[in-house]
Amino acid sequence: MQCLHFTKAQCCHATLGVYELMIKNGHRKLLLEWKLCGQPKVVVSVKDLDEMMEVQNKAIEYDLPHYLVRDAGKTQLESGTYTVLAVGPAPNEILDEITGQFKLM
Repeated sequence: MQCLHFTKAQCCHATLGVYELMIKNGHRKLLLEWKLCGQPKVVVSVKDLDEMMEVQNKAIEYDLPHYLVRDAGKTQLESGTYTVLAVGPAPNEILDEITGQFKLM
């Protein structure tokens, strides 16, 4: 699973969000495989919202699990601000194709 983010604290929301969606949509086998591999999580940084939306479009194109976080506005960000996109779990080669060009955090 990879998180693309504007704020590091939001990555936990994204991971939990994609996990809950996968349970809801019946992807238990993929979740079990991810768990057996140690539940890897990689965090990379995008330069702006447009770049994050491009990654989301690729996740949709590849039919990958993904979850986009919008901040609730209870701290320093305005309500509705997009902060994090979680993509995966998915095979490394697919994730690398989609997010491999971004800087690791």
